[in-house]
Amino acid sequence: MTIFGLMLAVLLIKDVGCKRKNFVRGIFTTDGEWVNLLEDIQKEAVSFYSDLFSSNDKLWMDEVVSSVQPVITEDVNANLIAPFTPDEVYKAFKQIHPLKATGVDGLPVVFFHSIWPLLGAEVTTLCLDLLAGRISMASVNQTVLVLLLKVDDSTRFQKFCPIALCRVICKIVSKSLKYDMEKAYDCIEWPFLGAMLERLGFHQSWVDLVMNCVTSVSYCIRISGKQSESFKPTRGLRQGPPSAHLLFADDCILFFRPSMDELLHVQKASESYSQASGQLINYHKSSLFCGSQTPVAFRIATCQTLGVEEVSDPGFYLGLPLIIGRNKRQAFSFIRNKLHSRVQGWSKNLISYGDREVYIKSAGQALPTYAMGCYLLPTSLVSDLNRLLWDYWWTRRTENQIWVEILARDEAGMVIAGQTLSLEIRGEPCIAEAYAISIGLLLGLSLGAPQVIIECDSTNIVRQLMRETLDLSVYRFHLEEALRLWLITHPCE
Repeated sequence: MTIFGLMLAVLLIKDVGCKRKNFVRGIFTTDGEWVNLLEDIQKEAVSFYSDLFSSNDKLWMDEVVSSVQPVITEDVNANLIAPFTPDEVYKAFKQIHPLKATGVDGLPVVFFHSIWPLLGAEVTTLCLDLLAGRISMASVNQTVLVLLLKVDDSTRFQKFCPIALCRVICKIVSKSLKYDMEKAYDCIEWPFLGAMLERLGFHQSWVDLVMNCVTSVSYCIRISGKQSESFKPTRGLRQGPPSAHLLFADDCILFFRPSMDELLHVQKASESYSQASGQLINYHKSSLFCGSQTPVAFRIATCQTLGVEEVSDPGFYLGLPLIIGRNKRQAFSFIRNKLHSRVQGWSKNLISYGDREVYIKSAGQALPTYAMGCYLLPTSLVSDLNRLLWDYWWTRRTENQIWVEILARDEAGMVIAGQTLSLEIRGEPCIAEAYAISIGLLLGLSLGAPQVIIECDSTNIVRQLMRETLDLSVYRFHLEEALRLWLITHPCE
């Protein structure tokens, strides 16, 4: 098979796997009924997200908004309401990744890069007209919601993650406003957003421009490659400011003392914010973690008041376990599981060794880097991670593996036994030499030899064995095993 054919086969296999994984075979409706026809699934999706993006008329945001102090100065407002220039539009266009997913028109950013010398002036004029309000944003603000699986085999729309895909023109306009286009914050109320912008001190024309980008959106849902009919939301954000990851974080940890007064204050603060903004706390995913000195009565009262469950392990925050404990191997076992699942997803038989090296360096070795930058991982866990990558690298390749060959001779020099095995953990020859010493002593013990003499070719290993204490070399563990066996075979020395 040629290189081109092999690359095409790999891409086809990945494409088929992604389609099979993202194909929605059926869904449970809000009434608990099972539907598996594509038309019925699309109708249920439109109904679910239409209700999700429908505004709540009962908003009490005066208390929350009134507590916000203006921070925007007149100089900042003068800069914001200044007319947009073609240079700003082009700068915003260059900031967009060329291979981002396409919107309803199917035109990627790289297409606009290729035609910019021909149609760049027309695109710039269109963006400036949209920013100036001469053309309605609704004409280009059609958005496709692509549903990504949070868990395998999701049967309810609550388990899907909606990703908003819009046109490139809309991306350029939003980039010009210093807004990104990545998250879909489904419950934020539009009146709350407008009131907060005004309260912070933004100029009214700037607030109107931002709200025009927000409220002119229309959605259609793409399920199993088919798009549904469009609908108009009345709340929710597809655009978010650069601080969106702070305002709408998925995980938030609240600390308070074990007293009913503080518990009621936490409950009141969360309810006030929810009533003002529309952002609701998911109590089904929330949990309570208490210290060992917390009274049992307070734990029960907190769970009943907030409607959450008490857990013994608070889980993860920002990708790391909140509580490590004494057993670090168990606490960081998720790294091994994640690496194992990722390695299993790489096609071994269709990828060359050069591509395997790229996968190992870019993905495999980079996976534990974040955790290793914060904690010292156990040596046994690091060995497991290395073994996973080594097994992936050495699959179906035996000519360059490190082998250990052992010959046992008697006093006359006659061979009485032999053993050959591959090194389970691939590495340097010194590691193989240290490993061979421990295996040779085990062979001598199995033969019942009263005395075992080891011949070693590595001067580093010999110097290590002659020392009173071992250093922190990579083959120290095999030498420790060899010395332990040496004490067994030489109990009198």
